[in-house]
Amino acid sequence: MPQGFRGIQLLRREAESEVEFTTIMWFDSIETVKAFAGEQFEKAHIDPILQTLLTRYDTIAVHQQVRFSNFK
Repeated sequence: MPQGFRGIQLLRREAESEVEFTTIMWFDSIETVKAFAGEQFEKAHIDPILQTLLTRYDTIAVHQQVRFSNFK
């Protein structure tokens, strides 16, 4: 993983007849995200094999900045 990558979380919840997954990846900066994902850093990168297992998925990656955290 590139320098500046801090970790990843995979969240799961049951929603009616489906199971929803949310992936959260932690980076030091948007520049680190760009180094990891490339020029199309706003495009969701989902392995083609995993795409076959999913009913649907987002094609756009949402990037947010942490303004407050009390994680230790």
